[in-house]
Amino acid sequence: MIKARRVLAATAVGLLALSGCVHDSGVAARVAGATLTEVQVRQAADAVAAADQTNDAGLYLAPVANALVQGLVSGEVAAASGVTLTDATRAETIGANPSLAQLQQLGAGMLADRMADYVYTRTKLGEEAFLAGCAAVPVSVNPRYGNWSKELCSLDGQSGSLSRPAKAATN
Repeated sequence: MIKARRVLAATAVGLLALSGCVHDSGVAARVAGATLTEVQVRQAADAVAAADQTNDAGLYLAPVANALVQGLVSGEVAAASGVTLTDATRAETIGANPSLAQLQQLGAGMLADRMADYVYTRTKLGEEAFLAGCAAVPVSVNPRYGNWSKELCSLDGQSGSLSRPAKAATN
C-alpha cells in the first residue's frame, strides 16, 4: 500500500512538472485579454498556401501565427499609446501594400487586418516607442510556434519545447 502511494505521488509530481509544457490545444496564443485560436491560424495559413499555390499550409503556420500575434500586440500598443486603429486606417495600409490586398482578396482578411495594424502602429510610433510598448504587452504563445521575444516583438523561431535534439554521432 505504501509503495502504491509513493508511485502515485511520484506520478502526480511528474504530471505537475510536465503541466508547464501543456498548452490549451485549441489556443495558438493569448495576447493581453485576447485569444488567437488554432482554427484562426490554420484558416489564414490555408489562404496563404493557396495564394502561393503550394497547398501546404503547414509551411505557413508559424509565420502566420507570428503575424497574427504581432497584429494583436499592435492593437494593445496602439491603445496604450493613443493611436486609433480603424477600418479606415487598415484600408489605407492595405491599399498601399499589394501583398496585404492579395491576402484580403484570398479570404485571409483577418491576417491582412492584423498585419495592417502592425505596419500602421509601428510606423506611427516609430521603432523605439513601438518596441517599448510591445515589451509591456503580456503574450503567451503555444510552444509549437516557438518562443515570444518581447525585445523583438516577434517569435524567435525556436521551439518552445523543453526537449532538445540529441547530438549527432561523430566518426
